[in-house]
Amino acid sequence: MKSLNFLTHQEIFNSAVQHLFVQGQAALLPHGGGAYRGYCGGCPVGRFIRPRDYVTAMEGVPIRYIAKPPEQIPEYMDVGVAALKRALLRARINVFAQHRRIALLPAERP
Repeated sequence: MKSLNFLTHQEIFNSAVQHLFVQGQAALLPHGGGAYRGYCGGCPVGRFIRPRDYVTAMEGVPIRYIAKPPEQIPEYMDVGVAALKRALLRARINVFAQHRRIALLPAERP
């Protein structure tokens, strides 16, 4: 079995920043939230989704749902979450890793 080499956090961050600089504007859905694909290029997560892996069921699915257990995901989003996980895995992003929040700013001191 072939093992995958997943992208590092830094590689994902660098790619997202590059995408935002080139795009120059947000890709928003009409009723709020970001669009993985859109008229202006899509969100940084959508940049990793190849055209052959994209399905419209992904739109409107918050990225935070890929780390939640199935019982915490609304039933109408099941297909979109599964497609999003599959597309990100094909883009070499490990969706099964323990996700840690990275503090960008130092904690406030009293």
